Amino acid sequence: MMTPKDSKTKLVKIYCYVCEQYEKDLQYLCQRFSNNNNPEFTGQEAITIYLFGFTTVR
Repeated sequence: MMTPKDSKTKLVKIYCYVCEQYEKDLQYLCQRFSNNNNPEFTGQEAITIYLFGFTTVR
């Protein structure tokens, strides 16, 4: 079982990795589909939320 500290560390690591990959390649390969012109969170944050949720579900 993950402790809250481990969970936060994992989330930050995923975010840093996503940001690095987004700047390198992903910004040219993916598109965020939304009818919202001013989203409250970035594409990187949306990807991070998805990946974090996907990796923590058992």
